[in-house]
Parts: sequence; structure tokens; C-alpha cells
Amino acid sequence: MLDFTFHSTIIINKITDCSEGLLLMFTGDIYIYGNIITDNYYGIYCFADFHNTISLNNISYNLNCGLSIFNAVNDEITMNNFIGNKDNAYFIHLILLYLYLKNFSVVESLLPKIHWDGNYWDEPRLNQFIILGGMSLFGGAYGGRIIGKLLNKEEGPINWINIDWHPAKEPYDIEI
Repeated sequence: MLDFTFHSTIIINKITDCSEGLLLMFTGDIYIYGNIITDNYYGIYCFADFHNTISLNNISYNLNCGLSIFNAVNDEITMNNFIGNKDNAYFIHLILLYLYLKNFSVVESLLPKIHWDGNYWDEPRLNQFIILGGMSLFGGAYGGRIIGKLLNKEEGPINWINIDWHPAKEPYDIEI
């Protein structure tokens, strides 16, 4: 687990049989490269991170999700192998944070977004690959339930998508 960590590198590791293979909370400028992340509950779970780079990793056979991202700002997800995960990738952005930042003309680089490019998604792809996710008013399934109960309202994420415009046609050869 990395929390409140900045300017770090995680390279060439085998991470297996964990609840969260990598858990990143409130991190920035983390570079995750060349790792084998397999047979965990979550392969990589990111919470409130900014400008992290996840590149050239094998993220495979994780029981829940290969890569789960909650409220990322300017993350780069490139050239990874997503193979055999229950869900390969999922994201949620907080809509209130997005609207707040957008409304106050905050620098565009601070708006919640993820850049996906050149990842391999279980099988060869000739066209773009859609990554399912959501925009949440209060904070997704867990945070939404807590705040929703306080306000006596049910809340779940609004469907949203990101796109990998150039998915890989074959898996990358990544070994440690």
C-alpha cells in the first residue's frame, strides 16, 4: 500500500495472491512499470490519485478487477496486458469535484480524467476499446451509500465511458 506518496517508482515485481495487489491512496507521480500483477482480488486499486503512469504491466486473472480507479486526475494507462480478469478495468469520477473544478476555471490539468492507449484487452482489437465506469455524485458505491443514508437518498454511479483509441492487437512480451 502506498498512501500520501509522491514521485515513486514500482518496477519489475511479481505481485500475487493479495487482496489488493497494489493499493494507491492519495498518490501522485507514481510510475508503475514492468510488473506481473496476477491472482489478486484487485490487481491495482487507485484512490484519489494524480498523474500516475501505469505502463507495460501484465495485469491478469484478478478475481474482481484488474485496475480499479476512483477519482483520478491525469493518469496514463498505456501498453498493459489485461488478460482474464473478472473486469479488466473500471473507474469512477466524483461529479461534484468535476463540476467544482470546471466551474471555477481551474487549470484543465486538474480535471478528473484518465488517458488510455495501446493496452491489450483479452483478445486482439481492430477498433477502439470501451472502458466502462461512472460519474458519482457522492463517491461511488461505498461513499454514496453512507452520504445517501444521511440525506435519505439512494445514490449510485451514472454510467460513463473512457476509450482506448489504439488497443494492442497482441499481448506485450512482459517478463520479470
